[in-house]
Amino acid sequence: MFVIPLMSDEENKSTEEELIAVRREKLNRLRELGVNPYGERFLIDKEIDELSESFNEGSKVVVAGRITAHRDMGKSHFFDISDFKGRIQCYLNAKAVGEESFEIFKQLDLGDWIGIEGETFKTKVGEPTVKVESFKVLSKSLRPLPDKYHGLSDKETRYRQRYLDLVSNEASRNVFLKRSLIVREIRDFLQDRGFIEVETPMLQDVPGGAAARPFETHHNALNMPLYMRIAPELFLKRLLVGGMTKVFELNRNFRNEGISRRHNPEFTMLEAYWAYADFEAMADLVEEMVCSVAEKYCGGLNIETKDEDGNVTKNINLSRPWKRAPYKELIKDVAGQDWFEFTSDQRREKCAELGVEISEQMEDYEVTQQVFEKLVEEKTFDPLYVTHVPKELVPLAKQNTDDDSLVDVYELKVNPKDKNEYWLDGEWRKFEISTIKLRLKTKIGLKIGVKKKLIWSEFGPVLKNKKGYFSFHSNAFENISSIDEWYQMNKASNWTEFESALKMMSIPRFNIMYADREDSIFYMSLGKVPYRPKGGLRKNDIMYGDTSAVLSKGFLSFEDLGRRASSSMPFYTAFS
Repeated sequence: MFVIPLMSDEENKSTEEELIAVRREKLNRLRELGVNPYGERFLIDKEIDELSESFNEGSKVVVAGRITAHRDMGKSHFFDISDFKGRIQCYLNAKAVGEESFEIFKQLDLGDWIGIEGETFKTKVGEPTVKVESFKVLSKSLRPLPDKYHGLSDKETRYRQRYLDLVSNEASRNVFLKRSLIVREIRDFLQDRGFIEVETPMLQDVPGGAAARPFETHHNALNMPLYMRIAPELFLKRLLVGGMTKVFELNRNFRNEGISRRHNPEFTMLEAYWAYADFEAMADLVEEMVCSVAEKYCGGLNIETKDEDGNVTKNINLSRPWKRAPYKELIKDVAGQDWFEFTSDQRREKCAELGVEISEQMEDYEVTQQVFEKLVEEKTFDPLYVTHVPKELVPLAKQNTDDDSLVDVYELKVNPKDKNEYWLDGEWRKFEISTIKLRLKTKIGLKIGVKKKLIWSEFGPVLKNKKGYFSFHSNAFENISSIDEWYQMNKASNWTEFESALKMMSIPRFNIMYADREDSIFYMSLGKVPYRPKGGLRKNDIMYGDTSAVLSKGFLSFEDLGRRASSSMPFYTAFS
């Protein structure tokens, strides 16, 4: 269809000021014709996109939209009306609407809003069209559409005057629509899984939950300083204290910092908390949510990102499972395996070699973080969970609990043809499998029997998760007389009896302190401490489970354990 704007040749040659003057004359003419050019009620029965999707010829419809294109054929006119979601062609004939209405129509321009009542039909070329039976002027536009509706190309204008961008660029409208659908889907996803949406205070007396500079204001009635929130974290955690086990907020945050593609003074953030869960559970939840949204609104898990010209710049693969990697290992991969063995000055020198800009004011951990941001974060496109992050970067996060003196973890290689076998010392070994019965009591008081399968390997009991099969070895499996040892220690009336109880060495690793009336004072780190040949420990602190060489070769003796005692004690050794 050949499109001609509703402007005269004189208008096309005019300046914008002259165009506005012409439109004002048309505005006055509308008023002379008894037409209110702004604001009368007009109730539609369908949105334009709904009409297009369920188009049926011969139907009476009431629609409204902005005039965006026009073809003048004398007494007949073809024109498009559009709204945020769609476009439909309309046909107006002077005889059908009457001369008075036709005169009113001639005062309209591109950009004006119009309400239409008519009947649907298809043109000879099959174009869905509404035949205008009557119309109403809803809003007269005094300024022409940008670039004659060919699109708004100037970036600055697009960002500063987003409404013009939405009028001119269908791609921008689609982004807004998709964002709205995605936000709704996220809310539905979390609520379907028992999460409660809340709104926490925007004004806070203490800005917390993140390391950022806040916007400051003043509450006149209370005569006190307040801050626009930088994160909802502190208040959401208080709701956990109040008994909410699953809670989330999808709302605005404010940070008085720089402006870039990664920073904005105000932005929307999703923050969720889940009692009783851990990192793995939350990670799985996020994976499921993002993949669900992508499949529903992005056409799949392979996402193409494009530049302004529509050229594909990169591909993002959202397929599960997402990669998980420790923070330090990621740093080592880009900065060298000896990065964390360097001195602070050596790390700064290394940054110069790597082309990473740092400032003198940066703390040592900030230097490392700068390497992470420039060489890892900015060059990673597929999803990545960064684990074991330094506490300086996430001060309110739960600290990792790691005590390798109690439990060793081994990763097993399981036979792909027989899941009941694992590889050990060059051959497939059968798991020891047994079944036990447990008596459980339900919430309503019923007692039921449940059967559970137990799996054991040479290394100890076996657990299975998404990452594989793992066996756990603990000194607690070697000796079950720890209760007796505690009993004998508490029963002891002197050092000799107390020492005799300690030599049982059946309790897990504990720090033991002894003192008596004779000024005998004794300290010891007591427990079965295994020793094994050097090697076999992998980067992720999990040992190889395909060789018995990594099993402990015994335990340190009672005499070998570190201790410290007063001079009055029977023996004295330095404790380290």
